[in-house]
Amino acid sequence: MSISVKLDVALRSDNDAFVDCPSYETARILRELADDIEASSMYCEGNLTDINGNRVGSFLFNVENKS
Repeated sequence: MSISVKLDVALRSDNDAFVDCPSYETARILRELADDIEASSMYCEGNLTDINGNRVGSFLFNVENKS
């Protein structure tokens, strides 16, 4: 048996949270996403939020078993 892993991420960096240090804020958001994926089993989706609580994107993680 094999598996297929799909990860779709959309992230907008056009607000105040990214002004001072865009690389820090992007990495912080991706670390939170990694925690969400690790805590899930085979599927999770949701919104990405900046340090100020604003929605800046979304994600979808899906693992499928293939016969």
